[in-house]
Amino acid sequence: DGQERRNEDAPENNPQYTTVYVGNLAPEVTSVDLHRLFHALGVGVIEDVR
Repeated sequence: DGQERRNEDAPENNPQYTTVYVGNLAPEVTSVDLHRLFHALGVGVIEDVR
């Protein structure tokens, strides 16, 4: 059928899953760059960058 089904148990629908690891970034990428990207995607607010 080719249609994507919504899964209520998927991580994006569960507030318990709040940690995202982003790796393999160029050394010049800053936390500001990440904040801007996440904001532009509308995927949430970054609370901490390590």
